[in-house]
Amino acid sequence: FARETNGLEVNIIWLMPAFLLSMAAAYRLARFNLDGMQALGFRGLPVPAVGLFIASLPLILHFSTIGSINSLLINKWFLYGVVLLLSFLMISTLPMLALKFKNFSFRENMPAWILIIISFIAIITLQWLAVPLIFICYIILSFLFKTTASS
Repeated sequence: FARETNGLEVNIIWLMPAFLLSMAAAYRLARFNLDGMQALGFRGLPVPAVGLFIASLPLILHFSTIGSINSLLINKWFLYGVVLLLSFLMISTLPMLALKFKNFSFRENMPAWILIIISFIAIITLQWLAVPLIFICYIILSFLFKTTASS
């Protein structure tokens, strides 16, 4: 908004999605603290993962030379969609990986090892663009391996 004409004189309603993200994070953390059944997996997207994703966006905008990505990251409608999606994933009870290693066996920790390998390759090749890719891979692996938080 600040880049637009009179961008700093924006109506408060356009800033509400930031509050929505904070409320979803608070709800997610409260539920996590009260729920003793999330030892092997999470219910809903962990708040630190969302924080890393959101923190990576300005870094991607600053360091990326790909114009289409930069224009996407300054599109307010894209950002509103991201906020709504992240808020929903945080307050949902969808099973997510906890990435806790019981041992170093590949077979028993396959989703975590796959994510580590993808992350290593992505960080080397994509730099800051790796963060959203790792985030998306984390969500996909969570759905594929269907870790139940109640296990």
